[in-house]
Amino acid sequence: MRRWTIDPDTWERFSELTEFGVWPAMDAMGHRVLGNFTDAVLSDDMEVTNLAGYHSVGNWHATRTPQDPGSGVSPELLKLFQESVRERHALTRHTWVQVMNAHWPE
Repeated sequence: MRRWTIDPDTWERFSELTEFGVWPAMDAMGHRVLGNFTDAVLSDDMEVTNLAGYHSVGNWHATRTPQDPGSGVSPELLKLFQESVRERHALTRHTWVQVMNAHWPE
């Protein structure tokens, strides 16, 4: 799970950068989006929560380095990813990550 705090006025651009700039490269490395969620009631800050699935914690770590030649990310996707991450970072007030393992009762 990853969370960002952004200005609500930047939500449309933030969302566009995420969906069309960041996720395609991440998907090429095995990332699968479960959803992006935002606050139902807005204030000065908007919290964006991204829930994504990975095959393992190791797969999550591998998605941190899309520039690795073995990542499966094309040069075009890598360029788009890097530009989008930079612009999205400029829109971000705060961000944090929580990596969790799934537990399914028997």
